[in-house]
Amino acid sequence: MTQRLYSLMFLLLCMVTATAQIQRKILDFTLGVTTKAQVLNYLKNHHYKYSLRKNGEYVASNITFAGYNWQDTYLSFYKGKLYCVDFRDDGEYTPEELLKEVWERLKNSLNRKYSIYSISSKDNKIEFSDNKTYVGLGYEYSFGSKSLSIMYFDIYLFKQCSKSEYNEL
Repeated sequence: MTQRLYSLMFLLLCMVTATAQIQRKILDFTLGVTTKAQVLNYLKNHHYKYSLRKNGEYVASNITFAGYNWQDTYLSFYKGKLYCVDFRDDGEYTPEELLKEVWERLKNSLNRKYSIYSISSKDNKIEFSDNKTYVGLGYEYSFGSKSLSIMYFDIYLFKQCSKSEYNEL
């Protein structure tokens, strides 16, 4: 009887672990699914200011995510699909104390939510991956310059994009 109970508990734990994953839905976008047209439509409908950079990446201003209003949000696409969302605050107008507070809050939240997917943890950067999605949180403070960022990307599309860029060399 005890062995059956242990077997059942192990099976349930395996099922929970197998179905749990890093979130792929950021704002109203799903990594690897949402198209560039859908993203641009969302930005227009929500009256966000955005621009296209020379590298094909879009940058939008003042988007709120995870309870924080990010200075810039970078949106990257591969073959018309969103593969990376990178929220950043370079700290130019943000007090250091606020960035540290947000860093600690986000770090604790990500560690609670994704601890089984931790791939790196340093003083100023933590990273998680479930082999489908990557999330990294970083905080930098040096020589009076400070920045905070959180990035999510679809690993498959990121690799495809990197491979495509490598092949161009």
